[in-house]
Amino acid sequence: MNDLMKLSENIQSSIFHYRIDDFNKQLIELINLLEQELANGIKIENQDKISTIKKIIGSINIAFENKDYLLFADILKYELEANFKVD
Repeated sequence: MNDLMKLSENIQSSIFHYRIDDFNKQLIELINLLEQELANGIKIENQDKISTIKKIIGSINIAFENKDYLLFADILKYELEANFKVD
């Protein structure tokens, strides 16, 4: 999950620095990483995490479709990172 947190931070940085090309590449990487987590039940402790990942992917999709990049950054910060933080 450390890769997920680092990627989340990088995407937020790309959003706030208007690096759209980087953002687009990182978005694909993020979706692939989240799909890997869904497919790889070993890293997911329970069904709640699977449900959370699906909800986050849905929210990310809505934000992206609406080109609401600030919402996208908020979802990463307050949904993704809050739910998958590794201490």
